[in-house]
Amino acid sequence: MSAQTRTARGWPWYARWHTVLRFEAFLSAAIGLAVGLGWALTGGGPFWPGWVWLGLAIPLGLQAAVRWGLRAPKGQRFLAVHTSLSFALAVMLLLIWLLGGAQYFWPVWPIAGLAIVLGVHRWVVGNRPNAREQALADRVG
Repeated sequence: MSAQTRTARGWPWYARWHTVLRFEAFLSAAIGLAVGLGWALTGGGPFWPGWVWLGLAIPLGLQAAVRWGLRAPKGQRFLAVHTSLSFALAVMLLLIWLLGGAQYFWPVWPIAGLAIVLGVHRWVVGNRPNAREQALADRVG
């Protein structure tokens, strides 16, 4: 769904968020390019610009995850946002592990925690009675 469609449907902030996100992405790319060029022009060495790129990418990734989750139908939006944010956080943890030298695979523990919480959330959402079943139970009971 486009920013104009969401704005027409009562989300006036969505178009502004889209504009700010585009500017943020452009600014992050410019900073990332400058840092990469600075690293290359000073003789290289350990690739520290990766940390800067990750720091610039994290807010963009989290915002993209929220925007992706908000595309879900109204009754499933909260679970979709939770799923997309959990995935974004897992990717972030994996990138930190890779940039840090990829020794002991510690991201398994926070990712397992994210997966357990997401699984419980999915189970709760899946076991809720829908409106039709609830109305029938209210009439019978």
